[in-house]
Amino acid sequence: MQNFGVEGEAHFGVSNDQIPCSACTDDIDAELKHDYGIYFVGFVPLNPNFDLFARIGYGEAKAKSSVGSVSVSSTDSGFRWGAGGQFFFDGVNGLRAEYTNSGNLDDNDFEADIFTLSYTRRF
Repeated sequence: MQNFGVEGEAHFGVSNDQIPCSACTDDIDAELKHDYGIYFVGFVPLNPNFDLFARIGYGEAKAKSSVGSVSVSSTDSGFRWGAGGQFFFDGVNGLRAEYTNSGNLDDNDFEADIFTLSYTRRF
């Protein structure tokens, strides 16, 4: 349908981050294991090549941190929402800018604000 859709996304870490730790002898090694989401989306076409949109859905993220021989993993899942715009150069290929908020997932005070610039293709 022109004004409604379903979207899915998946992310994974390609390298670990080293975080300095003043109380440790080693740096903290942080790694994104995976992040995924599925969303219902509503589009507002402003012209044939430009849309604004809002989305709501569900997602899960898993991360792992370690320092020395101690390792901790955390998985958080729950409600997500976001909004943005997309511009199509030729009606099919385009660029998209969006903001997504993961909210307070699992009531553990984890919250992420995610800003994305991506290529998109209409089918």
